[in-house]
Amino acid sequence: MGGNNSHASHTSPSSGPPVAKFNFRAHRWPPSDWNGDTKRFKTNAEYQRAPLASGSFRDAYLGWDSKTNQTVVAKRFRKGHPTEERFWREDILAADVAARYAAQFNEHLRSSKPVRVVKPVVDFCAGFGSGSPFKQGECVLIEPFLGRDYKKFNSNSGWVNNDCGVSMAALSHFSYHISKGRELLCDLQGVKDKDEYVLTDPVICSSSGEKYGLTDCGKAGMVKFFRRHKCTALCNPSWLKMSDAEARNVGDIPTIRGTTFKRR
Repeated sequence: MGGNNSHASHTSPSSGPPVAKFNFRAHRWPPSDWNGDTKRFKTNAEYQRAPLASGSFRDAYLGWDSKTNQTVVAKRFRKGHPTEERFWREDILAADVAARYAAQFNEHLRSSKPVRVVKPVVDFCAGFGSGSPFKQGECVLIEPFLGRDYKKFNSNSGWVNNDCGVSMAALSHFSYHISKGRELLCDLQGVKDKDEYVLTDPVICSSSGEKYGLTDCGKAGMVKFFRRHKCTALCNPSWLKMSDAEARNVGDIPTIRGTTFKRR
């Protein structure tokens, strides 16, 4: 991954461009010309006043790419300020694997609305003043800002958004089938544009429950998905499903809309 030595930088409140949805047609992501510029990704005091979104373990803040003036999002851990890329290793891995499943799904479905999975890039904070939620040298994830219509399509504990169509549930089912029951792509979230789905921050549940970090709920996540999943015309009847026998001795987890994290 190129550009891992670049740094998100702090600047004055008035110097940021207007917040706008990332333009994928005009700009490539990840940036093809990201060459380690230590001041490329920026944020400011106004953007840092409150997070754009908060989860159980992480906060997301607005920023921008100073070369393109495109709005981006910086994600950080709510507790601690890790300075090593390894803390984001499972996120990067899950995004890479999810992108491969999406590409296979697009090839299979030949839909007019393909799925794009955004791959985050790792960055290191530099030049932040006192009062900032970010610390000097802190390692963060940078993603393009997808706009205000961001939606959760399903979770990693079986929750399903029934108001967003059927493509995302079919993608989750497809991932289970194509991986021969070893993995389930879930916790799908992002935006549904007129010509594509754009997803970020996916989760993969693996059969071992150990491959993708604290959000990998293993077979328990798979069981909850299939207990609630109703196949549609997008799901091929030949696709593999988890059998009742497989699910019988798997521990239960609560079904929630948010992301489920395993206890350490």
